[in-house]
Amino acid sequence: MSQYYKVVNLDKKQFFSPDIFNDGVKLGAIMNGIHLYVIGRLLLANFNLSLEKFQIGYWSGDKIAIVGDESTNEFTDRQEEFENIGAELLFSFISDENFQELILNQLKTDNQYYARIGFLVHKYPDKTKVLKRFLIRNFGNDWEKKAKEVWEDKKNIFIELNV
Repeated sequence: MSQYYKVVNLDKKQFFSPDIFNDGVKLGAIMNGIHLYVIGRLLLANFNLSLEKFQIGYWSGDKIAIVGDESTNEFTDRQEEFENIGAELLFSFISDENFQELILNQLKTDNQYYARIGFLVHKYPDKTKVLKRFLIRNFGNDWEKKAKEVWEDKKNIFIELNV
């Protein structure tokens, strides 16, 4: 059995799983993918701007770890005290042009991921205005129809999110 890894901010008590960005969560994949762009932006030292939630430098200076689910540590022992910020990161970063390009490549090549993102828009309509505009701009007004076709048969594949 292999471990599944999450990115954890031990100081802010936040975490996310790379699978929100359609990235792998096992050891061989944890250092590849879109989530590294997100981590980089969160960790960039930004001393001239206020540190608004999920903006450049929001995690700068914090204790960050990539933690496997089979290890015993501060996170796995008390995970219920940590906030899952995966969906919020996706919603926050979707207005970033570089991030959009990375996500768009995933959405165009992976129908399951396309459906999962569509499901997020459906499940959290009050939090996804920018994401919805992005989908309409790139996939047309009927983007949701395609997503629904995939997710109707695959409801069990969607990430449970607490946003």
